[in-house]
Amino acid sequence: MLNRIIRKVLFEEISLLESKDKRGHVLFSKVVDKMLVRLISSKHQRNDRFGNLSYEDSVEKYENFLERRKSKFQVPPRIGVPDKMVADVFSQNVNKINDKFKELNKNKIIFVKERKNNEDDPNFDYIEIILDKDGSNYTIISSAFSEDGKFLKNYKTSEQQDRVMLEIYNISRLPIVFL
Repeated sequence: MLNRIIRKVLFEEISLLESKDKRGHVLFSKVVDKMLVRLISSKHQRNDRFGNLSYEDSVEKYENFLERRKSKFQVPPRIGVPDKMVADVFSQNVNKINDKFKELNKNKIIFVKERKNNEDDPNFDYIEIILDKDGSNYTIISSAFSEDGKFLKNYKTSEQQDRVMLEIYNISRLPIVFL
Protein backbone atom coordinates (compact mmCIF):
# COMPACT_ATOMS: atom_id res chain seq x y z
CA MET A 1 0.00 0.00 0.00
CA LEU A 2 2.77 2.43 0.96
CA ASN A 3 4.63 1.61 -2.26
CA ARG A 4 1.56 2.46 -4.32
CA ILE A 5 1.21 5.83 -2.58
CA ILE A 6 4.90 6.62 -3.08
CA ARG A 7 4.70 5.66 -6.78
CA LYS A 8 1.61 7.82 -7.22
CA VAL A 9 3.27 10.85 -5.62
CA LEU A 10 6.44 10.36 -7.68
CA PHE A 11 4.40 9.94 -10.87
CA GLU A 12 2.48 13.16 -10.14
CA GLU A 13 5.71 15.08 -9.52
CA ILE A 14 7.31 13.75 -12.72
CA SER A 15 4.15 14.50 -14.69
CA LEU A 16 4.09 18.02 -13.29
CA LEU A 17 7.73 18.63 -14.22
CA GLU A 18 7.15 17.39 -17.74
CA SER A 19 3.75 18.98 -18.35
CA LYS A 20 3.55 21.53 -21.11
CA ASP A 21 1.58 24.73 -21.23
CA LYS A 22 1.04 26.79 -24.38
CA ARG A 23 3.60 29.25 -22.97
CA GLY A 24 6.21 26.64 -22.05
CA HIS A 25 6.94 23.86 -19.57
CA VAL A 26 5.26 23.87 -16.16
CA LEU A 27 7.96 23.40 -13.52
CA PHE A 28 6.01 24.00 -10.31
CA SER A 29 2.41 24.02 -9.19
CA LYS A 30 0.97 24.75 -5.73
CA VAL A 31 -2.18 26.23 -4.21
CA VAL A 32 -1.41 29.63 -2.62
CA ASP A 33 -4.15 31.92 -1.28
CA LYS A 34 -6.77 29.55 -2.72
CA MET A 35 -5.29 29.91 -6.22
CA LEU A 36 -3.27 27.42 -8.24
CA VAL A 37 0.14 29.04 -8.71
CA ARG A 38 2.26 27.71 -11.57
CA LEU A 39 5.85 28.40 -12.61
CA ILE A 40 6.37 28.10 -16.35
CA SER A 41 9.67 28.00 -18.21
CA SER A 42 9.45 30.02 -21.43
CA LYS A 43 10.90 28.75 -24.69
CA HIS A 44 13.58 31.46 -24.45
CA GLN A 45 14.58 30.28 -20.96
CA ARG A 46 14.64 26.57 -21.85
CA ASN A 47 16.33 26.82 -25.22
CA ASP A 48 18.22 30.11 -25.60
CA ARG A 49 19.35 30.31 -21.96
CA PHE A 50 19.88 26.54 -21.64
CA GLY A 51 17.39 26.17 -18.79
CA ASN A 52 16.97 22.56 -19.86
CA LEU A 53 20.58 21.78 -18.90
CA SER A 54 21.67 20.60 -15.48
CA TYR A 55 23.78 22.85 -13.26
CA GLU A 56 26.80 20.63 -13.87
CA ASP A 57 26.35 20.95 -17.65
CA SER A 58 26.08 24.74 -17.34
CA VAL A 59 29.29 24.94 -15.30
CA GLU A 60 31.02 22.64 -17.80
CA LYS A 61 29.89 24.86 -20.71
CA TYR A 62 31.34 27.90 -18.92
CA GLU A 63 34.62 26.15 -18.05
CA ASN A 64 35.01 24.87 -21.62
CA PHE A 65 34.73 28.44 -22.86
CA LEU A 66 37.42 29.60 -20.43
CA GLU A 67 39.76 26.82 -21.58
CA ARG A 68 39.23 27.51 -25.29
CA ARG A 69 39.03 31.29 -25.45
CA LYS A 70 41.65 32.99 -27.55
CA SER A 71 42.15 36.03 -25.34
CA LYS A 72 41.79 36.71 -21.64
CA PHE A 73 39.86 39.84 -22.64
CA GLN A 74 37.18 37.81 -24.40
CA VAL A 75 33.98 38.10 -22.34
CA PRO A 76 32.64 34.79 -20.97
CA PRO A 77 29.23 33.68 -22.21
CA ARG A 78 26.10 34.41 -20.29
CA ILE A 79 24.99 31.26 -18.51
CA GLY A 80 21.29 30.92 -17.74
CA VAL A 81 20.10 29.28 -14.55
CA PRO A 82 18.84 25.70 -15.00
CA ASP A 83 15.07 25.35 -14.68
CA LYS A 84 15.42 22.95 -11.76
CA MET A 85 17.36 25.54 -9.76
CA VAL A 86 14.82 28.26 -10.62
CA ALA A 87 11.99 25.94 -9.56
CA ASP A 88 13.77 25.25 -6.25
CA VAL A 89 14.25 28.98 -5.54
CA PHE A 90 10.64 29.66 -6.54
CA SER A 91 9.20 26.86 -4.38
CA GLN A 92 11.20 28.00 -1.34
CA ASN A 93 10.07 31.61 -1.80
CA VAL A 94 6.65 31.31 -3.46
CA ASN A 95 4.80 33.27 -0.77
CA LYS A 96 7.38 36.09 -0.72
CA ILE A 97 7.38 36.25 -4.55
CA ASN A 98 3.59 36.34 -4.64
CA ASP A 99 3.52 39.08 -1.97
CA LYS A 100 6.15 41.19 -3.80
CA PHE A 101 4.13 41.14 -7.02
CA LYS A 102 1.08 42.35 -5.07
CA GLU A 103 3.05 44.95 -3.10
CA LEU A 104 4.90 46.43 -6.10
CA ASN A 105 1.90 46.14 -8.43
CA LYS A 106 4.17 45.12 -11.35
CA ASN A 107 3.82 42.25 -13.78
CA LYS A 108 7.60 41.76 -14.24
CA ILE A 109 10.22 41.68 -11.48
CA ILE A 110 13.87 40.63 -11.29
CA PHE A 111 14.45 38.30 -8.35
CA VAL A 112 18.00 37.76 -7.07
CA LYS A 113 19.19 34.99 -4.77
CA GLU A 114 22.72 34.68 -3.38
CA ARG A 115 24.19 31.19 -3.51
CA LYS A 116 26.03 30.88 -0.23
CA ASN A 117 27.34 27.38 -0.95
CA ASN A 118 28.88 28.15 -4.35
CA GLU A 119 32.14 26.28 -4.81
CA ASP A 120 32.47 27.10 -8.51
CA ASP A 121 33.60 30.24 -10.33
CA PRO A 122 32.50 33.54 -8.67
CA ASN A 123 30.30 34.16 -11.73
CA PHE A 124 27.94 31.59 -10.19
CA ASP A 125 27.54 33.40 -6.82
CA TYR A 126 24.10 34.83 -7.61
CA ILE A 127 20.99 33.57 -9.38
CA GLU A 128 19.00 36.25 -11.23
CA ILE A 129 15.53 35.54 -12.60
CA ILE A 130 13.09 37.73 -14.51
CA LEU A 131 9.57 36.58 -13.72
CA ASP A 132 6.39 37.68 -15.47
CA LYS A 133 3.09 37.30 -13.60
CA ASP A 134 -0.16 36.69 -15.45
CA GLY A 135 -2.96 35.89 -13.02
CA SER A 136 -1.61 33.03 -10.93
CA ASN A 137 0.92 31.95 -13.58
CA TYR A 138 4.55 32.98 -13.29
CA THR A 139 6.71 32.69 -16.40
CA ILE A 140 10.51 32.66 -16.36
CA ILE A 141 11.33 35.26 -19.00
CA SER A 142 15.07 34.85 -18.62
CA SER A 143 17.77 34.11 -16.07
CA ALA A 144 21.48 34.45 -15.46
CA PHE A 145 24.22 33.62 -13.03
CA SER A 146 26.34 36.53 -11.87
CA GLU A 147 29.02 37.45 -9.37
CA ASP A 148 27.22 40.48 -7.91
CA GLY A 149 23.47 40.08 -8.52
CA LYS A 150 23.39 43.05 -10.92
CA PHE A 151 23.94 41.39 -14.28
CA LEU A 152 20.39 41.62 -15.66
CA LYS A 153 19.72 45.08 -14.25
CA ASN A 154 22.87 46.64 -15.69
CA TYR A 155 23.09 44.93 -19.03
CA LYS A 156 22.54 48.13 -21.05
CA THR A 157 25.04 50.29 -19.22
CA SER A 158 27.95 47.94 -18.64
CA GLU A 159 30.64 46.40 -20.74
CA GLN A 160 28.74 43.13 -20.48
CA GLN A 161 26.37 44.44 -23.15
CA ASP A 162 27.83 42.27 -25.93
CA ARG A 163 27.00 39.04 -24.15
CA VAL A 164 23.43 39.88 -23.21
CA MET A 165 20.79 40.05 -25.89
CA LEU A 166 17.51 40.01 -24.00
CA GLU A 167 14.86 39.83 -26.71
CA ILE A 168 12.30 42.65 -26.63
CA TYR A 169 12.10 43.38 -22.90
CA ASN A 170 13.22 46.69 -21.46
CA ILE A 171 14.45 45.60 -18.07
CA SER A 172 16.06 48.85 -16.99
CA ARG A 173 12.82 49.86 -15.24
CA LEU A 174 12.14 46.54 -13.53
CA PRO A 175 12.37 46.41 -9.74
CA ILE A 176 14.91 44.07 -8.16
CA VAL A 177 13.94 41.94 -5.16
CA PHE A 178 16.56 40.05 -3.16
CA LEU A 179 15.34 36.74 -1.81
